[in-house]
Amino acid sequence: METKGKISILTPAYNAAKTIARCVESIQHQTYTDWELLIVDDGSKDDTLSICRQLALEDDRIKVFHVENGGVSKARNFVLARATGAYMTCVDSDDWVEPNMLEILLSYMQGDIQMVCANFYYEKRGKTGIGYISKSPVYKSEIDAYPLCVLIPDSLTYFNGITLPIDIAGAACGKLYKMDVIRRYNIQYPEKVALREDAFLNIQCFIHSVNMVIVNSPLYHYVIDNSSSNFRFRPDVHIQNQAFYDCYSQILPMLKDEYREIFMNCVSYSAYYSLINNFIGHKMHQLGFAGRIKLLNSYLNKYSIYHLTKTDNRFLPLYKRFEMFCLGHRWGFMLLLIQLFRHYIKR
Repeated sequence: METKGKISILTPAYNAAKTIARCVESIQHQTYTDWELLIVDDGSKDDTLSICRQLALEDDRIKVFHVENGGVSKARNFVLARATGAYMTCVDSDDWVEPNMLEILLSYMQGDIQMVCANFYYEKRGKTGIGYISKSPVYKSEIDAYPLCVLIPDSLTYFNGITLPIDIAGAACGKLYKMDVIRRYNIQYPEKVALREDAFLNIQCFIHSVNMVIVNSPLYHYVIDNSSSNFRFRPDVHIQNQAFYDCYSQILPMLKDEYREIFMNCVSYSAYYSLINNFIGHKMHQLGFAGRIKLLNSYLNKYSIYHLTKTDNRFLPLYKRFEMFCLGHRWGFMLLLIQLFRHYIKR
């Protein structure tokens, strides 16, 4: 196949001994062969590093690095700085991709397109699902509410009439970026942020790209693991939420005026959602219900990052409007009841 430029594939790996070989094999089976795979072992405590080094001995397109554990964003930035390709994509170590993923993503990188987003397969408990996109292809001019969508997907449906799952908009995986945009604007993953760090890079690439496209082709198998950091008990979550809030505040000047207040409300809601799911409402928390109400109220009253401004939330479904209404009034009792109900219906 004729080359259209090298694609740099970034793969951070932490304790991925059981899945990294499957991930790498899916990349080696790509129909588009001009790629480099940069694997960074993020201080794994299992056999991840030795497995990766063996894979690199068998394929000179694979480069393996080892760093002390510093989190996925720091690991991605480490290999991003060493990437030599004209394009960049990410594949997580526990996921795998379709054999034609690179070929199809690259086929859309034409004209002024500088960012391509594709659909996902969701792999959970042995079952495969797929995200729903109401229109394909979708171009940048059709989705000016994209920065809101990476936090709350209902916003894109309301403002632009297009339905898009949050992972397709916000996750780094299943995408192809022109490296020129990333280098020119010095775009990186935020290393102090453990919440929606992928989305931060995507918003910047969206803003700075001349054009981008979202396509309905499912090319990436995204494994949902309830033991991942997204679901982990995190007593330090407020520190992470503050870093998340400060980081996303930097995007505000880049947004259209009519979206700025709504965007920060979405940021505050995401911070609250992390607080209640990863700490106060987590099943590993030792406090009883009354103690959790008191703790939640103390956070809501003390820290402004959880405060909402009065703005139009009609783009949200009714249940989420009610939840944000309770958050705006700092009703800890009702918010914990909502969280308990959410966990109940997800069983």
